[in-house]
Amino acid sequence: MTSHRLFAVELTIAAGQQGRAFTLDATLAGQTNVLTQQMEACFADDEDRARQKLLERAIGAAPVLDVDVYPGEAVSQEFHAYVIARDISEHPLFACVLATTEVVRELLLSTPLVLETATFQVIGDVASPFTIGGGIEAWIHRLWPDAGMPAVRIRQWPAVTEDDAMVFFSGVSSDKPMLGAPSELPQDRWLQ
Repeated sequence: MTSHRLFAVELTIAAGQQGRAFTLDATLAGQTNVLTQQMEACFADDEDRARQKLLERAIGAAPVLDVDVYPGEAVSQEFHAYVIARDISEHPLFACVLATTEVVRELLLSTPLVLETATFQVIGDVASPFTIGGGIEAWIHRLWPDAGMPAVRIRQWPAVTEDDAMVFFSGVSSDKPMLGAPSELPQDRWLQ
């Protein structure tokens, strides 16, 4: 039965990684075995798993994790996050898409199920520097539940200086506003 109520079902897959299944269908929301099987099948592809090894090294390597965040391609409530770890990779490492529940609802207009996977993180109802930083922390915890949590430094756009970067220490962030995005991103630099 489809409703306007958004159901979020927390799931854990065999590897110990976690994610949520989002649906408007109450019957589907109650079928955790089916949802878990679907999560297992699409949580990460081979390319994601290879990149996860590099990301895991980057997360464990430094007390502060630098993350560049860019606006998404289609909607204003979607962002793309890249981990910057020059000692691990000379290129930014694609981490995940950060999306609000509004984006999830839009996706559910064309599919009965949206899954939080290795590359998709739901950040809540509002996109702000705080929810973006919290989303990165939640993404780290979902993929590497036993990893220590580094401080996350959100560097919204590459032109931002070190002094302007927002440092997110377990829920305590600076009062720096988010800055505007560049008009064109150098796509050839990004690993995707």
